[in-house]
Amino acid sequence: MRHLCELHLGRLGEAHFGVVGRQELLDTGISRHQVEHLVRTGRLVRLFTSVYRLAGCPTSSRQMLYAATLAARTWGAASHRSAAALHGLPGGTDEVTEVVAFRWRRKAATAIVAHETYLVAPIDFTVVDGIPVTSVTRTLCDLGISVRLGHISAATLEAAIEEAIRRGQTSPERIGTTLERLGGAWRPGAEHVERALKRFLPAMSRADSRAEVELVRILHDAGHTDVVTQHPARVSPNLTLRLDTYLPGLRVAPEFDSYRYHGGRLVHLRDANRSILLAGVKILRLPITDDELAAGCPTLLATLGALQADRAHAP
Repeated sequence: MRHLCELHLGRLGEAHFGVVGRQELLDTGISRHQVEHLVRTGRLVRLFTSVYRLAGCPTSSRQMLYAATLAARTWGAASHRSAAALHGLPGGTDEVTEVVAFRWRRKAATAIVAHETYLVAPIDFTVVDGIPVTSVTRTLCDLGISVRLGHISAATLEAAIEEAIRRGQTSPERIGTTLERLGGAWRPGAEHVERALKRFLPAMSRADSRAEVELVRILHDAGHTDVVTQHPARVSPNLTLRLDTYLPGLRVAPEFDSYRYHGGRLVHLRDANRSILLAGVKILRLPITDDELAAGCPTLLATLGALQADRAHAP
């Protein structure tokens, strides 16, 4: 029996940084009495209530972080600065152990920075290096709270958002949508996240559609950082058209034209007249279809590249 117990301990320890939970031990057939005996004899070192480290296993920040997720009353995940560290984002640090949980045993772990939440949608969580952790997008939303608490600066939050978007791990649209689902303006720290998003896409507004947000993101990723949205273009003394997106350097207005929402003869005639009016003030309107947007706008980007080349070689 002793040999079998040691075998179970070894397997569990190898799986999770040398950390085991009481329930994991019981599930292998080890009795509660045996667990207490292992603690008394020093084979197990109690970290938190019902969470232990195998004696002899080296300590590390990730070991403590994993143990903290087990210490939650029902469920827990690395979050905020600890989650940023796991995802390799600015603002992350191994010097603190920060978790989010549905319920937290406060008396059991005073060294842990714990947050309680009722918002535990599966889409907001993942696993990194065997540790349950908030997703990149949820982490960025949570870092707004870290700014509010003074744990990180607003500039660090902005850098984290820009890095995650650059890697393709999220998008302004997903961050905005997730923030709204988590409580929107009522969520602590939301103002810092919204401010950072506005700096990344300065002219975006709540009126912009998801497709328009995605179009701006694609343009930004391709290096067209001068793009503005909802730009007023005066085409006659009595008429000003508002452009969804506009590249002032090229005098080009890429606009999303969805068949679903822009179909029909009257709308087609209106858009054709719009293109003519804009041409009169030397603004080229480029309609973007659903398929073009879904493909990442390859035709649009190629056209913009050609226009840039022509401008560069113009006398």
